[in-house]
Amino acid sequence: MKQNIINIALASVLAIGIGACSPSLTSVQHIEKGKSYLAENKNNEAIIELKNAIKKDAKNLDARLILGKTYLSQGDYKNAKKELERSIKLGATSENTTPNLAEIYYKLNDFDNVYNLLASAELLHDEQYVIVLTYAGMAAIYEKKFDKAQNYFDRAIQISEDFLYSKISRGYMARTEEEISSAIESVKILTASNPEIVDLILLKGYLLQSTKQYQAAAETFTEYSVKRPKELSILFFIAQNYIRANQLERAEPIVDAILKIANSHPLANQLKAQILFDNKSYTLAKHHANTALQQQPDLALSHIIAGLSAYYVKEYESTYQHLSKVSKQLPKQSLVNRIFVEVQLLLGYEVEALDSIQQLMDSNNIDFNSLLTLSNELIKSGNNIAAKTLIDKAGVLAEKDPNNLLRQGFLRLRLDDVELGIAALEESLALDPSSETAEGGLVIGYLQNKQYDEVLKIAKKWQKNSDKKVSGLLLQATIEAEQQLYGEAKVTLKDVFTIEPNNITAHLNMAIIEHKSGNYSVAFESYKQVLTLKPNHEKAIFLITKLIIDSPSLLPEVKRSLQELLTLNNNTSIKLGLANVFRTEGNLDKALELYVELMATGSLDGIEIMVGDLYSLTNKLDRAIDTYKNYYEKNKTNLMAGKRLIVAYEQAKEYALAASLIGEMRNYHRNLDGLVLLNGYFKSMAKQDVSSTDLTIIKGSQQLDNHWLANQMHGHIAYNEKNYDQAVNEFESGYQKNPTQLTLTTLFKALSLNGQNDRVIELSLDYLKKNEDSRLAKIYLANAYLNTAQNDKALALYRELVDKFTGNAILLNNLAYLEMQQGNSLAAIKYVRKALTLSPNSIAFIDTYARALASNKEYNKSLDAYDTALALANESESLDIIYAKAELLLTMGNKKAARQLLLSMTAPSNSAMQIKIDKLLNETR
Repeated sequence: MKQNIINIALASVLAIGIGACSPSLTSVQHIEKGKSYLAENKNNEAIIELKNAIKKDAKNLDARLILGKTYLSQGDYKNAKKELERSIKLGATSENTTPNLAEIYYKLNDFDNVYNLLASAELLHDEQYVIVLTYAGMAAIYEKKFDKAQNYFDRAIQISEDFLYSKISRGYMARTEEEISSAIESVKILTASNPEIVDLILLKGYLLQSTKQYQAAAETFTEYSVKRPKELSILFFIAQNYIRANQLERAEPIVDAILKIANSHPLANQLKAQILFDNKSYTLAKHHANTALQQQPDLALSHIIAGLSAYYVKEYESTYQHLSKVSKQLPKQSLVNRIFVEVQLLLGYEVEALDSIQQLMDSNNIDFNSLLTLSNELIKSGNNIAAKTLIDKAGVLAEKDPNNLLRQGFLRLRLDDVELGIAALEESLALDPSSETAEGGLVIGYLQNKQYDEVLKIAKKWQKNSDKKVSGLLLQATIEAEQQLYGEAKVTLKDVFTIEPNNITAHLNMAIIEHKSGNYSVAFESYKQVLTLKPNHEKAIFLITKLIIDSPSLLPEVKRSLQELLTLNNNTSIKLGLANVFRTEGNLDKALELYVELMATGSLDGIEIMVGDLYSLTNKLDRAIDTYKNYYEKNKTNLMAGKRLIVAYEQAKEYALAASLIGEMRNYHRNLDGLVLLNGYFKSMAKQDVSSTDLTIIKGSQQLDNHWLANQMHGHIAYNEKNYDQAVNEFESGYQKNPTQLTLTTLFKALSLNGQNDRVIELSLDYLKKNEDSRLAKIYLANAYLNTAQNDKALALYRELVDKFTGNAILLNNLAYLEMQQGNSLAAIKYVRKALTLSPNSIAFIDTYARALASNKEYNKSLDAYDTALALANESESLDIIYAKAELLLTMGNKKAARQLLLSMTAPSNSAMQIKIDKLLNETR
């Protein structure tokens, strides 16, 4: 009888991929093959063999060591680092690894680790120690720590001038034109006898570049890139030097090659912009310069190219925006500044005024008050740098007048120029000791500068004045609380209460102090007092709701207080606070009700996010999506709005919508390469093609390519192409990187569909050691037991699962089948009936039901069930049902009816099925 088992893997989602190694060779044989390939300079083939060796034996020291050095020779430094560090854990010697690691760390800009190697390198042979010292010197040069670099190079040369890397160190020490020329000749000679030492070629390129021999430098770096094909950064040196040599036709293909790998790379786009600008393709030049600036906003040359390109196509505001960022770095007589001045005059707003102001300042033709007035306007517009310049100029022109100094002081405090602001205010107060405004400004400045003793002097002075005593006490309490002198602060605040029992500021400060001190009940009473005095006090409402997180036992009292306040004052702040309390309490429906009311008022920006979150938590996904979507449509540049909508689409399994949304978000967040990977992932989930451009971007970024989500994406792509071996390998890699229920589900599904039930059993048992109650692992484990004929184990596990998860129809159906196999027909009928209650039109479940009835000798009911299944089945599905019904008719002794039924069947395309039918027909004679 045909088994009618629903493969539970089909009830899950997701997919996986990577290739497998040859099962016929041993690890040692793979290593030998790899060495042979290396001898023939077939590095890619060698890498494959060495990786296969590691798959066979993950702890094989030789394989990891050779693989690491092979990666290094190709310029694949990240993988080289990984393998060499692993080889050290397996027992590799320092002699075999330290010099290589010094180079790798240097290439990866991990300079601290280069320096850290020096201590252990002292124990190596002198020549190896010199290599590490040389890389330490090169690292120090990169960090512009030239004295440090000189020290390392000197130490290398002192050990022995004859060592090759000592000579490289000397080359890096060349400074004068004569020294550099001599170094270049020396390197040429050394390279001829040591062609395998790529650092000689690199040094030669740097030396040629430093003497402005740009074409020769570019050709030298090209020679280096042949030796280290995976070191993509060298392409920038080649392109830059060809551009400097005015060989644009040779630079452009190299820049284009970089852009194919990383189309948003800032320097690559800047180089492309240079070439296009020189070719007078201004619109395209501007596009690439802007792309560069989106990734790295401080690229001065990109600002210049973008600004000048915009100027030539008459986009003057864009010109101003770019040139304003670099004009001060350039000589006044430069072309860029001349164009900048022209554009300022062409635009009819603040820019023209700034230019006029500067001219007046240069000619000393503007008075103090005008400068300060203009400074204030500049601060309002956010141009703090220009404002400070004007204030500095005003200070030179100002007479020693207290009001002038007062204005200067406050403006400087607004600019966070605290020291000079305090100095101006102190001078103003000295000239006019009665100025309360100057004194108040000094309080602000001293507090900003943490000069608490000075603030306390003013506080004590105010306390001697009956009109300002409360202010003085509040100021003193603030200073004490700032210094965490909470006991003293509380005493001071009590002095305030003796004068003004209902002082809101004092009650709030007392509440905050008690809250910080852990006296939560006392803090609550003080917060409540603030809200009694001022029901819409936003800060108090925020802090009182935060209080219940620190002290959950206060939740009922806080809720009751806010409800009473809301009854008396239908205030937005109170309502939001109460909604947050309901959410903390777990009363999501009530919280949602208040959030929706607040959203309807339109008075709180971002409330839609809170509403959407609660819809998601209460499984109202359609409403969550609508809410997030409405907010996103109004705030398309808001990354959080987009992320929330993506998550909601994923929960609703709307993968195509998620992919489409991410595609739109990429237009607003061009510098977020993570969106490229996320887009590819959801496209693969939606069974859409991932563009070759996006796949190239992902592959070109080690961070993206090594991310577990990349494995998920590649796995789904392979799964969609029915390449289950590849899918399994990708999902396995994703699971190893990020062992979660999501990655485990995709791995289980691919393994099950690929018939790798033993691996499913192994993974499930391992996962259950740490996650005893994992429903997912138990379901797949039971299914795998069933598929490997371990029926007793499957039966026990299905019974356990059905007891806990009664709403899973597939579980119930499979358990019914197993009970039937054990002769427990009544139990089988019970379970399959439950399955049919959940899914009444499932042909597979009805088939199980018919078989269970037949096993209990309820033949007529069984025949009725088969008829029901036939009414629902298509032509291909009906063959198995007709055959099973004919078997039942034979069992009942009705050969004639069985024969008529079999003869009525459409001829099957499956020869095995035809043989079964013929055999059954013979039994009806």
